[in-house]
This record gives sequence, C-alpha cells and structure tokens, in this order.
Amino acid sequence: MTDSIVHTPRVPSRLPIPLLITCGWALMALYGLTAVVLLSFAAVDAVAHGTFTIASLRTPVEEWLVAAPYIVLAALSGPFVWGVWKERPWTREVAMAFWICWVLMVVAATIVDPPERTKGLLWLLFWAIVPPVPAVLYFYGKRNVVLYYDELRVRGRGA
Repeated sequence: MTDSIVHTPRVPSRLPIPLLITCGWALMALYGLTAVVLLSFAAVDAVAHGTFTIASLRTPVEEWLVAAPYIVLAALSGPFVWGVWKERPWTREVAMAFWICWVLMVVAATIVDPPERTKGLLWLLFWAIVPPVPAVLYFYGKRNVVLYYDELRVRGRGA
C-alpha cells in the first residue's frame, strides 16, 4: 500500500452559509429578477405611450423619480446574490446599503407625500426602522454571522 503525498484539506471548500443569509439570498434573487422584469415591462409600455425615457426618447423627470428607488434596490440585489454565491466578504456591506436605501426611500416618500394622520406617519416610521434594525443586529451582532464573515475575510487574503 502506498501513501499519497496529496492530502485532502480538513477545511471544507465552502463555508456553511447562515440560514437567514441563505433566505435573504433567495429573496433578493427573487426581488431582483421580479423588479427587472416589471421595470422592463413598464419601460416598454412607457415607450409605447411616449412617457418614459429610454436612450433618446424624452419624458418628464418625475417618471424616472418614481422608479429610481426600485431600480437602485434591484441593482443592489444583483451584487448581493452573486457575492453570497461566490462567498465574497463584502456582501454584508451590500446588504447594509440595501437597507440604507430602503430607509431613505421611506423617508423620501414621507417627505414628498406626508400622511394626513399621525397613525400614517407612525406606520411609515415603523416600516423605515423595523426591517433594517434586525438586519444590522443580525449581520454585526450574531456570533455565527460575524464568524462567517471573519472567515470569508481570512480566506480572501489567502491566509
């Protein structure tokens, strides 16, 4: 019997991804795909009616301002999905950028079209604060997630 000089590493080639990151990965992929498809249909419909700007077609800026936050959120979902799939350590920052854009979108919507009642304002503030806060606590406070990203950073440096 001969001994091989090739040793298999004891460290798995892929890290086990924490459960909520896996769920977020799937939801972001679904959101990004849905947003791209719906915005494409909206753009084609708008071009047919001459109310949207695609390439050299002209339209008022207000039309783009309505779709801009959704375009930004859809654009952030692509790098997050790819980064999680390829085990990149910067996906945590992309997820936080998504939630920062979310908060800015809700605050901008409140400023542009303020609700008439205090209950409506509280509801908007609820949706601006409640989703991002657990995300920050999860990505930067949960031990297994912090260790996951620490390990990705170490592997990224070749150590």
